[in-house]
Amino acid sequence: PGRWRGQAAEFVTVDDPSILTGDFEAELVADDEDGRYDTLRLTIEVDVPEAGRYILSGRITGSDGTSAWPIGADEELEAGRGQIVEDAPFDWLRDSGATLPLLLTELSLSSADLNSYGTRTDLGPLPVAEEDLDGITGPVMGEAELRSEIAAARVLWEGAALTSYMYMGRVCRCGNDSFSLVSVANSEIESVDNFGSGGGAAKPDDVWSIPAMLDRAEELLDEGRLTRFAAHQYLGFPVEVSTSRDARFGRGEIWVRSFDLIPGDETREMLAERAALWSASAPSNYSFEVRIFCGCGDDGDWILTVDDGILVSAVDDKGNPPADDGTDPLMRFLSIDGIFERLNEVLDDPENIQRFNIAFDPGTGRPTMFTAIWDRTSSGLDPPPRDLHGEILSFTPEQP
Repeated sequence: PGRWRGQAAEFVTVDDPSILTGDFEAELVADDEDGRYDTLRLTIEVDVPEAGRYILSGRITGSDGTSAWPIGADEELEAGRGQIVEDAPFDWLRDSGATLPLLLTELSLSSADLNSYGTRTDLGPLPVAEEDLDGITGPVMGEAELRSEIAAARVLWEGAALTSYMYMGRVCRCGNDSFSLVSVANSEIESVDNFGSGGGAAKPDDVWSIPAMLDRAEELLDEGRLTRFAAHQYLGFPVEVSTSRDARFGRGEIWVRSFDLIPGDETREMLAERAALWSASAPSNYSFEVRIFCGCGDDGDWILTVDDGILVSAVDDKGNPPADDGTDPLMRFLSIDGIFERLNEVLDDPENIQRFNIAFDPGTGRPTMFTAIWDRTSSGLDPPPRDLHGEILSFTPEQP
């Protein structure tokens, strides 16, 4: 939809000449990458007789009169033409049930001392279509593609064989957004901690384990209400579930925003199993490309070469060696075995772990993605190692 200009409408003058010009712009805004519109941004054009503080009020309603959002803005303006911006949360518009088209109604602008005052009864309609209320910024996916994506996600998740984890899920309900931190132990919901406005806070029966989320996505698809689905590329948990306007993901529409394993015996056992699988078939000589996110000078893509199990070379994707910081540059990088060792070191200090996550190649056991962030100053390791965060982009066995 993008930007759209409204038409000037008939207005009422009260005392002073009109200070609402009748022109406005409306724009649908996506503030993040979750595939949903977040805001309807209104830019109201005004023409005020003198500088000062002005108050804008009004309503966004449906054509049936249902109120979808109360407008209230307070702005310091210079004399002459200017603009006031009002952001209406898109979830409020979506959840209000107001009948399209949406209208900008009962708009008034007054100076704080009420010396200037202008009103307009109707500045609509607003450029919000039925498909926009689905909250989808990308194209709607077909049924075959949706089924394929859900099936592929389930294969990834089942291959990861994770039963104890925590995730931050976003809840959209009744115009309120909140986030819930959900802990799952042995595939059962163990705890739910809510963050955000009370009306949108999740209840225990509003949240699911990851397999239950995938089951629910299939149910929505069978009902003809699922329009978009996307999953984590390594672990398969849902990162986007978009439905038609009248659908909600269960009673609280929740999907995974961040995901971590719970440090404990199960995670350590899983790590040991994958390490054993790797050791059973690992070549002595290999190279791999790794993308590092460490918040340090080594961020970026690196090609690492291992000879007889020992890391012997590190160059960036342009063939340049690591920057010289006065230390052995190879000490700043890890072989596959080194990644396993570092992850076990982190698990030895569970009290200070802040984030821990890892995915593996199911055939060889080598890591494909890894995150280990912890309080390094309290780790007891000397010197304390830096955070471990990256993904392996490619892997090539080499001849001895």
